[in-house]
Amino acid sequence: MVSVGLPSGNSSHSESSEVSELEAILRVDSKDKSGKKINAMKKIIANMSMGYNMISLFPAIINCMETSNVDLKKLCYLFLKSFASINPSEATKAIPVVLKGVHSSNPVLRDFSLKTLTSVHIKNFWVASLDPVIRLLDDIDPYVRKTAVMGVARLYSYDRKIVESSGLIKNLREMLNDESSLVVTNALAVLISIVQSSDVFKLTLTKEVTSKIVDCLNDCTEWLQTIIFDSLIYYVPQQPGEAESFAERISPWLQHGNTAVCMGTIKATLYYINYMTDEVLIKDHLRKVVPPLVTLLARKPSATQYVLLRNVEIILDAYPEIFQSDLHFFFCHFDDPANVKLEKFSILSKLANEENLDHILPEFMEYASEVDIELSRKSVRYIGHLAVKIESRADDCVDCLVKLIDTKISYVVQEAVIVSRDILRKYPSRYKHLLSILLKNMEFFDEAEAKSAFIWLLGHYAESIEDSRMLMGEYVEGFLYEPLELQLTILTAATKLFLKMPAAGLEMVTKVLQLCTEEIQDPDLRDRGIIYSRMLSTNPDFARKVILTNAPPVDVEANAYDPEMSEQLLLNVGTLASVYHKPPNRFARGYFPQYLEPSPVLREKANSAVNSADDLQLDYDLPSSGNMTEDYASKSESNVDSGELWSQTPVSEHGPTPQTEYVSNIQFLAEMENQDVPMISKDLMNY
Repeated sequence: MVSVGLPSGNSSHSESSEVSELEAILRVDSKDKSGKKINAMKKIIANMSMGYNMISLFPAIINCMETSNVDLKKLCYLFLKSFASINPSEATKAIPVVLKGVHSSNPVLRDFSLKTLTSVHIKNFWVASLDPVIRLLDDIDPYVRKTAVMGVARLYSYDRKIVESSGLIKNLREMLNDESSLVVTNALAVLISIVQSSDVFKLTLTKEVTSKIVDCLNDCTEWLQTIIFDSLIYYVPQQPGEAESFAERISPWLQHGNTAVCMGTIKATLYYINYMTDEVLIKDHLRKVVPPLVTLLARKPSATQYVLLRNVEIILDAYPEIFQSDLHFFFCHFDDPANVKLEKFSILSKLANEENLDHILPEFMEYASEVDIELSRKSVRYIGHLAVKIESRADDCVDCLVKLIDTKISYVVQEAVIVSRDILRKYPSRYKHLLSILLKNMEFFDEAEAKSAFIWLLGHYAESIEDSRMLMGEYVEGFLYEPLELQLTILTAATKLFLKMPAAGLEMVTKVLQLCTEEIQDPDLRDRGIIYSRMLSTNPDFARKVILTNAPPVDVEANAYDPEMSEQLLLNVGTLASVYHKPPNRFARGYFPQYLEPSPVLREKANSAVNSADDLQLDYDLPSSGNMTEDYASKSESNVDSGELWSQTPVSEHGPTPQTEYVSNIQFLAEMENQDVPMISKDLMNY
């Protein structure tokens, strides 16, 4: 225990006396005084850490740096690092002394000296460290070589140009052939950090180097093992059987007790699966990935479980079949925290199919009675998603929703109306009985999203709901006081009701359109009101075609990742990117996206992932244009201000295709741009 020599008071005389005493001890030349100097240095560092001014002792400490005593030199270097941040210009006086340590015959002193030289964030220090770093990369001591390798990383963080111009990157690549596994793994770590933050350098490991790296696993600490597994994705198999061989060699580490090592092994295995050609071996390696994941889920604390579940979601998106037999591991426990339960909900909904729904649906029904409101609402929402996802079992899911609505719990009923909208979009006429059930529970709809869903149902099923005009009128009366999201829904629903029931809806739609165009300030709502008004005034048939068009199909898996995103996330399993579900370049500066490198053995599924977006086509399901076909066809060939952009799609002799019809509609709107038309035509009642 070091006793701090300075008094607790504010006496400058006492402080000066103590500092002078410490300086006197440091300046003694006798070799047998090393013990006193070490104690003095400990007092100085302790006092400095508490805020006392020890700057005046720096010249004496520089003299102490000349010592060959390792412990004393370490303390002097520690003082130098702190002192350099306070007085950078004065700290540069220690550079010649530190450089002498770099040339010491003692490898420990060489190591400490180089580490100090590269750790001080002052330009003079890192410029002075460049030559020692290059020279000590070939040192006889592996620990010194390791320190020199890490010195390259520090230099690169200070000044990239000085590292790139000095050829240190090439030296690092050569260090991968070092005989010491300690040096090899640290060189890998530095190269990976440089490659990930650079758009100039690219790391590609050869088969021989990769084989050597895998051999180093047995001699490394767990930390270094994680680095090795991270580096394995920089080897691109070129021949059949290479990926299978490496995946088999690293498979014992799937049973490792350290979560980071296990996840690193899983990431490397999933990477090599992309380059496997034998389907039997692919399934075998996928089966090997599952037990370590579910075992870690069962044994680890909740924070680790959350990270693991986020990774499981990524893997599940790419390989949805591999967890089917381990469904029970994702059932919630009573003591699971809310974030873990929500992740398990998401995974269960993705795993659900016709066969296992009898196990999953009761779980969600039980979760719907949770005290936690968020968990309860999520459960109801996932029940609705299952009804949309599994058509053959939709009846069971809808029956569960009806039971939940009967509980009369406000937030449950409101969530139920939200998912009912999606169910009725998927099955327009199959579950119309839900409308009458929801009408009986209107008093619970006080949240914006629930109101929006119910208003959409009123507009879409206006002809099927008794007193739909009266119910819609209540929302129209409070139109100006509703949030924007609800105003947009009311506008569209009122217009739909008018198009389906012109006589009943004329007064209401007129009022809404006048409010939108005369009193509303929001540009989006105002513009939509103007567009609806002009369409209704100019051509009601066209308005019906646009506003009552078939809605796009409901896709409860719409949040699934596109192939490119899935590929990037799988290459970052076990990292922070897997928790955020975002590639590193989207939340961290200096990172660049990673992709699978092309190879003769790259699987077709992975090989086409990046290009799959080019194959997507928009399918517009528009109703027939009836007697307006000729008008639309002629308009698509006319030359208006922006018409040339749209007139390149030919019209078939059998009438417009959905695409040409869509183009013609856009041009029709363009032609109405400057027309001065009344708010609503007098002839609308005849519509």
